[in-house]
Amino acid sequence: MTRFGNLAAIGIVVALAGIAGCKKPEEPPAETPVARLAVEPRVMEFGEVEEGAVVKKEFTVRNVGAAAFVITDILAGCPCTTGEAINPFLAPGEETAVRLSFNSDGYPGQRTQYVTVRIDDSRTPDEIVQLRGNVQPWLLIDPSLIVIREAPTEKAVRHTAQAMNLGKAPVTIESIETGEQPVRLPLRRRQRPAADAEAGRQRHSEY
Repeated sequence: MTRFGNLAAIGIVVALAGIAGCKKPEEPPAETPVARLAVEPRVMEFGEVEEGAVVKKEFTVRNVGAAAFVITDILAGCPCTTGEAINPFLAPGEETAVRLSFNSDGYPGQRTQYVTVRIDDSRTPDEIVQLRGNVQPWLLIDPSLIVIREAPTEKAVRHTAQAMNLGKAPVTIESIETGEQPVRLPLRRRQRPAADAEAGRQRHSEY
């Protein structure tokens, strides 16, 4: 090939390279819309209730994102609290009520129940609401804990606790269980003044 031919070939290669270099770059793929949820209110107060009462509250879950989502879980810290979403599927801009039920039986004292709302989009963090209040016990034991550090074998160990009925109806203590083995202990009723009896406050000694 002549010198002129070589120069022509080089020119064609350079021109093709220039055309390839002018190719329009590919645009990055569009981001997938993300679901976002909001809850209101975050804290619900139920005041004071007697032990055994069932507390019912509602809060709102709202879709404030750009994609639809499904409420997959409403998780509570104990089986005493349950939740149900009226409409688990929410499109952007929609909202639904979530009904909570707290059974206070066996959960006396100041209570804070944490409830977690989870959706089907793992990129969206969970939301947590609180249900707070005071559960007045119907039976008060004082002291609530008796510790026997060393039990001598030659004689019995005796401790006394007071039981007070704080409810409005009479109660009967049938037995007391300790540890893994149930222990039936005798109870002695003490006579209280008439004013206390009318108020439904009864005391017992446990041996």
